[in-house]
Amino acid sequence: IVDPADPATQVIAFLLGGGASLAAHAGKAGARAMVNTSPEPVSNIALSTAEDVVTAGALYAAYEYPYAAAGIAAVLLAVVVGLLVLARRVLRRLFGGREPAPET
Repeated sequence: IVDPADPATQVIAFLLGGGASLAAHAGKAGARAMVNTSPEPVSNIALSTAEDVVTAGALYAAYEYPYAAAGIAAVLLAVVVGLLVLARRVLRRLFGGREPAPET
C-alpha cells in the first residue's frame, strides 16, 4: 500500500501507524489496570473475551472492508485523543495546576 519509491510517504505512514498503535496499547493497558483491581475473576474473563472478539472482528473488517475499517480506526483515534484531553483537564482541576511564572 505504501509506495516504496517515496521515503517521505513511508515515514509518514510509519509514524501514523506507530502513533495509532501506541494509543491503542495505552488504552488497553489502562483498561486492564483498572479491571485488575477488582477481586473477582468475572470482570477479567469478560474483558479478555471482549478483547478477543473485538480483535477478530476488527481484523475481519480490515481485510473485507478496508475503507470502513480505516474510518472506524480514525473515529476511535479521535475518541482516544478526546479522552486524553478530558483526562488532562480533570487531573489539572483535581491537582490544581499552577500557572507558569511570568518572564521578566
